[in-house]
Amino acid sequence: MLRNDDARVTTAGRMLDLLRTRGTLSRVELAELSGLTQARITHVVRRLLDGGLVREVGREQQSRGQPRRLLELEADAWYAVGVQFDRTTTTIVVIDFAGRRIATAGFRGTGTSGPDAAVSTLADHVDDLVHRTGVPRERVLGVGLVTHGPQDRERGMLLMAHPTPDWLQYPLTSSLSGRLGLPVLLENDATAAATGEQWSGTVPTDTFGLIYLGSGLGGGIVADGNAYRGRASNAVEIGHVGLMGASAPCVCGNRGCAEAEAGPRTVVAQVLARPDLAEHLGITAHEEDTLADFG
Repeated sequence: MLRNDDARVTTAGRMLDLLRTRGTLSRVELAELSGLTQARITHVVRRLLDGGLVREVGREQQSRGQPRRLLELEADAWYAVGVQFDRTTTTIVVIDFAGRRIATAGFRGTGTSGPDAAVSTLADHVDDLVHRTGVPRERVLGVGLVTHGPQDRERGMLLMAHPTPDWLQYPLTSSLSGRLGLPVLLENDATAAATGEQWSGTVPTDTFGLIYLGSGLGGGIVADGNAYRGRASNAVEIGHVGLMGASAPCVCGNRGCAEAEAGPRTVVAQVLARPDLAEHLGITAHEEDTLADFG
């Protein structure tokens, strides 16, 4: 693996990111795209090849000069697990080192269950999905756990008593890590969505904002290529912005929050209050179906 040297990791990371987003590239193309010298590219690529992260896949014939040796990521080098969960839904994905989705599983969210039960269920589903994919457990780097905020990312816990009081400061990442035997990193769902847009290359800029609609209303910000999280990983909490003249009670204890007035649960509840409309749209009263019903 790569040494823990900031400059080297940054340069190597740039090369890996270019290969992930652009596909097969030569050393000359890596130099042109990164602005680095050919000597620097040769040095970094050699380390990536030795580390088993990149492989040569043939040569590109040129009209003049020597054929260029082509490089691509070694997709089977490592794998990672991503988990998104909230009260209504849970989704698990397994991706390879090239960022390709290997497998996906979805099931009900936490509902009003406590964190112990939720973590136990989540660990069982992750174990099952990894086992079914046939991915070697020792090749799984870790788990990215994405959910609502506010959060203490360093301690891996939520800073809110929601959906039940015992979620407040529950050791979420350490509990899941202990059950899985894998490192677990906590992230805000809206920030993860913004980072995903940037990582996939679908946003042609390094600075942008994103509105995230899950069980609530949130947002994420990427500035100069870096995710902005704020003190509690909840920098763009749109759902709890107070609306003038609004008075609906909110789970946060305040009244008139945007989420309480116009969030998915509120909209679905308004439809359910009209049985004829609910029947026409096929809307149910099951909490785990809230996002599907809202859609």
